[in-house]
Amino acid sequence: MNKKYLNLLAVFALVCFFTLSLVFPLLKNTMKICALGVYALVSFLYIKEKKKEGENIEKDVLFSACVVLLFGYLFFIG
Repeated sequence: MNKKYLNLLAVFALVCFFTLSLVFPLLKNTMKICALGVYALVSFLYIKEKKKEGENIEKDVLFSACVVLLFGYLFFIG
């Protein structure tokens, strides 16, 4: 799949999750998990592509891991 369309699909999914969480408050926790999963997937694919091109991925991996762990931690506390 083209990178441009993958990014557009991810943004569309995140907007849908946000909208569904506003319309259906009972789905708020499920939508948070789905949004975190979409972010993790897009981040993984971005890092995989950078690695394939031979670029340094250390900072990207650390940033993505921190974001996923932080939001996952905040989700389970809040």
